[in-house]
Amino acid sequence: MKTYKQLKESLLGKKVNKALDVAQVAGDVVGLVDPTPITDLVNAGVSGVRAAVAKDPEERKDHLINAGLRAVSAVPYAGDAVGKTGLAVKMGVKGAQAAKTTKTASTAARAGKTGSMAAKAEEAALRKEMIATKDPNAKRELSNKIRELQTKAREEAQRQSKERLNQNDSEETE
Repeated sequence: MKTYKQLKESLLGKKVNKALDVAQVAGDVVGLVDPTPITDLVNAGVSGVRAAVAKDPEERKDHLINAGLRAVSAVPYAGDAVGKTGLAVKMGVKGAQAAKTTKTASTAARAGKTGSMAAKAEEAALRKEMIATKDPNAKRELSNKIRELQTKAREEAQRQSKERLNQNDSEETE
């Protein structure tokens, strides 16, 4: 049985981990508009430290991958397109996996928010790339990709809303 101190430390550890997750996503978004690589490199360093202190090998691997993607993001424009898109896809996959395995509507909603954040990060990376490019055809192509992302995000939000309504209806009838 855990002592109160052990329980408190584990809850504190979870809160710190969650706060670091939020701070790093915020750093990723700031890195999209910050023209210097400082934010991305600091974020990569934080991921590296988190990998070094992680006890679980799977968690360590996850933080190392994040550190690499964030380091790649430090390269102006091209790095953002590769690194931030990689992070966005990774977050979206995590959100989808969590949504599949959840049993409650609130947990599924949190998982959907992770996917939504990933889509927003990807959209921001595409917008930044669109601003940087001079080629009108490339701008048009990037604009189309952004529209597709927005359409998918809208459809996903509608689907999640319907799922929550259906789940609430089924809970009321039970």
